[in-house]
Amino acid sequence: MIKKGRLKVYIGASAGVGKSYAMLAAAQARKKAGQDVVIGWIETHGREETEALTAGLERLAPRTVSHRGTSILEFDIDAALKRNPSCILVDELAHTNAPSSRHPKRYLDVYELLDAGIDVDTALNIQHIDSHVPLIEDITKISVRETVPDSVIDRADEVQLVDLPPDLLIERLNAGKIYKGDAAKRALANFFKRENLTALREMALRITADRVDHDLSDILQDGRIEGTWRSNERLMAAVSSSPSSADLIRWTRRSAERLDAPWSVIHIETAEPVSSSDQIQLDQNLNLARELGAEIISVAGVHAADTILREARMRNVTQLVVGKPAFLVRLSRIWNPEDPIMELVRKSNEIDVYFVGGTTNSARAVTAIVRRGWSKITRDLGIALAAAFGLLLGVSALQSFFNYRSLGMLLLGGVAILGLWFGRLSILATAIVTGLGWNFFFIPPRFTFEIQSQEDLVLNLLFLFIASITGFLGYRLRKQEQILRKREFQTSLLLEFTENIAKEATLVGVLNHAVRHLSTAFQCDVVAHTEMAQAAYPAELVFDPSDQSVADWVMKNGREAGAGTKTLADRLWSVLPIQVDQQNLGYFGLKPKVAPLGGKDLTLIRALLHEVAIRIDRERLVRAERENEIALRSQELHVSILNTISHELRTPVAGIVSSVVAVHEEIPVTVRHHLVRAADRLQYVVTSLLTLLRLENSDENPNMEWCDTGDVVRSSIQLAQAGLDESEISDLKIELQSSVDFIFGSERMLCIAVSNLVRNAIQHGEMPISISIQSPSPSSVLISIKNHGEQLSHSILSKVSDPNARWVPAVSGTSKGLGIGIGIVKAFVHLHQGSLSAVSNNGSTEFSIILPQPLRSANAHIDR
Repeated sequence: MIKKGRLKVYIGASAGVGKSYAMLAAAQARKKAGQDVVIGWIETHGREETEALTAGLERLAPRTVSHRGTSILEFDIDAALKRNPSCILVDELAHTNAPSSRHPKRYLDVYELLDAGIDVDTALNIQHIDSHVPLIEDITKISVRETVPDSVIDRADEVQLVDLPPDLLIERLNAGKIYKGDAAKRALANFFKRENLTALREMALRITADRVDHDLSDILQDGRIEGTWRSNERLMAAVSSSPSSADLIRWTRRSAERLDAPWSVIHIETAEPVSSSDQIQLDQNLNLARELGAEIISVAGVHAADTILREARMRNVTQLVVGKPAFLVRLSRIWNPEDPIMELVRKSNEIDVYFVGGTTNSARAVTAIVRRGWSKITRDLGIALAAAFGLLLGVSALQSFFNYRSLGMLLLGGVAILGLWFGRLSILATAIVTGLGWNFFFIPPRFTFEIQSQEDLVLNLLFLFIASITGFLGYRLRKQEQILRKREFQTSLLLEFTENIAKEATLVGVLNHAVRHLSTAFQCDVVAHTEMAQAAYPAELVFDPSDQSVADWVMKNGREAGAGTKTLADRLWSVLPIQVDQQNLGYFGLKPKVAPLGGKDLTLIRALLHEVAIRIDRERLVRAERENEIALRSQELHVSILNTISHELRTPVAGIVSSVVAVHEEIPVTVRHHLVRAADRLQYVVTSLLTLLRLENSDENPNMEWCDTGDVVRSSIQLAQAGLDESEISDLKIELQSSVDFIFGSERMLCIAVSNLVRNAIQHGEMPISISIQSPSPSSVLISIKNHGEQLSHSILSKVSDPNARWVPAVSGTSKGLGIGIGIVKAFVHLHQGSLSAVSNNGSTEFSIILPQPLRSANAHIDR
């Protein structure tokens, strides 16, 4: 797993305090220390002293993006990943990227660099931290558009404050060192007021101090120092689709940071239909809370107050944060018999409840929502009253068959039934209208509101009371039924999905079922891909190149991308990774056919994909176990074959050699010569097999010592010529280049390994053969054997470099193989913890062995 890069943030109260200058100065110091530092993006704003610090630092070229006929320069993240420096400078962290960029915000580019193992230095002004935006807007009266979530500061490994007193900052502004001309005058009259700068400076100092406190707390805890260093407070914010919930979330985040306390955000799902605009706003609120580091709790419930308090007590919440209602909201509660805010206050008991007001903009948005709610209420109320008058009209047609008291019961039943369709206010209005209508039209004296009988008066009052109660019970029953239906859908979807994929015998079957199930449940096209299998529904569905690039990015980075996410959100597809224990196994792509996937849909889909991920991981583990078993059996068979061949051949070879010696006078010279050479070659093969068998099954460490390079080369050449024909070695030419006097290793094994490479060069190539022994670093030695006239295929070269490939196939067009010799070299390299590689080009092949070397004293050859 790639180690994540380190993030350092230079933070300041405002522009001009010297963040970029300090960042570049640190980069110059790193470069002098030998680190690979490059500039990915820097904003010098024409300041000469800052621009001068870029000299000598490599600077990546920006990419050009065309947007609405205008060319925009942007940070090139792909060039940065390809360059892969040790550290990269990325200025203007809160910058919003061009619409066609991979990520909408630059801080997401920084996240990708960190995930790739690259250290990042960046700069940020205090007004761009999301949770502080409302306070800064109140202080400066200037809207802040570009922000980063507070989690960026939390993720930073180091936060360095770059501070400058307000008077000195204003002096720099007047001198034209921050902005030029009219821009400086406008800044001085607005943002760069002394009181503004003082307040911003205090906030910057406080953030940095809080960060230092947290770091100190972590150090003390790591040192196991006794004492209470963390608060027992726990905060929870209740949010909805209201725009003011964003301010509520930010306030809770700031409070939790000051108290060093965990915090969460709760949203209550009701059976009320949610408009698309409200759903989008709700998703934005929950995404904001997720970015700021909150635990997201989404539960269904009829009574919002009771549900919130139940979840709060389950999590030991000590402070509950709710939004302060706008004026029209408070006015609307006159007719609301179940005010959730008042219920929270009344039932909270040991839990503190905080009311947080929104900004002016959010208050206006809430007021607009309330006005829309009023229009909906009046519409529903009109429909309910029309239904009440229709009910009275229908009952009047039956007055010739029933007395007025029976008609009252019919009206009561009608109101109870209407409760299944209308809200609480509409039911109350319907009960009043039908009760008065019953009195006016049916109770004697008719067509007056006068009631002469005391009994009828009691009946009329009971009618109003029972009609209201039954209507409310009908309304509550409908809500509970809708919530239960939603829960049943989610539960049945999960249960059916889990049961069906458990029945599938193959991974392809699992993926096919998953894509069909998701397509049916969420009305979307689905594509699934893993390294072991893939599927789609419809079956012919494939990604186009632009969507495939999104999927490739998800597969590489293991994070969501596409519609409904923060990466490439303008795409039609939502691509979600399949992960187990942070290991990326594949991805699912979903393209809605009707409505976009909401936050709750994606949450449910993630739960379903987790079940798929578990099944894929299990299949992967089963396959790995099966492959290990096959490899183990192959190893046993390999050893058995080597053992059998070597021992079965050793005795016949010895007999052949002794027989040739015994009758050498009776055999012609030419025949005797060929017999001896053949016996020697066969003896070499048997010896090589036994050597390979001993090396591959050696549990002991080789006898390591400092070996004279010249002795190793001479012995290796002599050993390589054993058993070869005179024609093969008659024109033998070996060129030796060596800058190494001694090699640390087993001399016997080293000679055997080098001799096998030299022997292969003699048999398969042309003269001369080059042997090079160099020391690329104090801790390693490189032994290279190069021949001419032979070029191996890519498949053979890959097997030579692959430590898991035991055998290398024979060279095409010849019976001379590389298998035993390279097998011996690989075993030698493994025992010495080195590496073997081979390259072919321009009609030649070069084998290279790299061996680790300890630091040798000047008297090492004497010790030897």
